[in-house]
Amino acid sequence: MSAERAKATGEETVIQPLILEGGRVDWLGSGEQWISFDRKGEDGFYDVWRVAEDGSGEECLTSGISGLPARNNGQPAWHPGGRYLVFQAEKAESTVTRVAMPGAGILNDLWLMDLQTRDVWRLREVSSPLGGTLHPHFSHDGKRLSWSELYGPASGKPGHEVGLWKLMIADFGWSSGEPKLSGVTEYVPGVEGFYENHGLSLDGTKLIFTAPLVEGRSARLSNLWNLGLGDGSLIQLTTEGYNEHGQYSPDGSKIVWISSNGAGEGEWGKDYWGTELWIMNADGSDKHQLTHANEPGHKHQSIRDGRAWATIFADSSWHRDGDRFVVLVMLTAGDGLPGISGSDPRAESVFLVRPASHLLG
Repeated sequence: MSAERAKATGEETVIQPLILEGGRVDWLGSGEQWISFDRKGEDGFYDVWRVAEDGSGEECLTSGISGLPARNNGQPAWHPGGRYLVFQAEKAESTVTRVAMPGAGILNDLWLMDLQTRDVWRLREVSSPLGGTLHPHFSHDGKRLSWSELYGPASGKPGHEVGLWKLMIADFGWSSGEPKLSGVTEYVPGVEGFYENHGLSLDGTKLIFTAPLVEGRSARLSNLWNLGLGDGSLIQLTTEGYNEHGQYSPDGSKIVWISSNGAGEGEWGKDYWGTELWIMNADGSDKHQLTHANEPGHKHQSIRDGRAWATIFADSSWHRDGDRFVVLVMLTAGDGLPGISGSDPRAESVFLVRPASHLLG
């Protein structure tokens, strides 16, 4: 048994559904407590929505907006002031299917919306036919934007299975009444492969990300890392299994993330697909498993239509008080495709998670 698995404390974690058929999610950290998320519509495309923190007052934000491509729009992230949202938008001329959805990001540009006026601007345009963006995040002071960007095709080489990605950071500002990105800097801290951005630390000196990072390591064995922006130093935060979606707590002391550890036996992505939620100190120490949704008979386990489904936890976002967070949850069949009950086999839901208080101190 690994050291990480031995520290399981998920029995004390409270999980409850908040947004049915909600996808990638972000919780506004100031002012009104809005939650933004994406949702797949009847037309087969995703839109960006917002809802009050108690789950009331759902509102679609991207449907019918002049100038915005009427295809997939998702993966929203708040500007700290609450007036603006950055999100991914599939190019109007795109003809790709599943890989253009917000969770994959192929042929997705970055766009910004003004929630007061509903004006939209394209912030970052990627190349076609090969290009894409993933996981934009504003810095805590709102002056910088980070994201991942696709620049090379996928292949069978370990680490290249989902394409060649790089980490991006730019200054965010305004010029002549329009938002602008300037001083764009790209990072590939190790070998070429999969690099997924999770945002800047509270003080803006580090970037947390997911990557296999080393030659010959599969993307299905990616770890969480911190990149020091001043000196280029790398700190490895996890060492086992598949690890992704690391999010700093509001005070910067904790990181919640998802891992294949504790979710099954064998090779993740082949023998099983589930993931669980974990929490650790910001330096990677004192790891604890929060959930046991893939453990037979556990109260966290998901049962639909008389059978057990593998549970995949994904994107998460903290409440500003640091005592709870929201997370995207997908139920999957044996092939790893989301399979929540209902007419749409790829439906997703957002859950509210409250870790035990002693894990947050």
